[in-house]
Amino acid sequence: MWPSVPMAEALMARRREYQAGVDDRLVTFPEAGHFLRPPVTPTTVAQNEYLVSGGTPEGNAAGARQAWAVLLETLASRLR
Repeated sequence: MWPSVPMAEALMARRREYQAGVDDRLVTFPEAGHFLRPPVTPTTVAQNEYLVSGGTPEGNAAGARQAWAVLLETLASRLR
């Protein structure tokens, strides 16, 4: 795997470089892995048959809660 935050930051920088006016934001969650599910989903399963997510159960739970809030906020602001 690659360092996901630096890779995401590089992608965001490149996107802004080539698309003026982009208002995307990068949201990161310390100790969270790659599976961020709705906040009521158990966080103790960090892999499936195809991918190992990483993160800690606590970090995944916190990330899921925060990601859900960001998703709802984004949808509310974009769908007005």
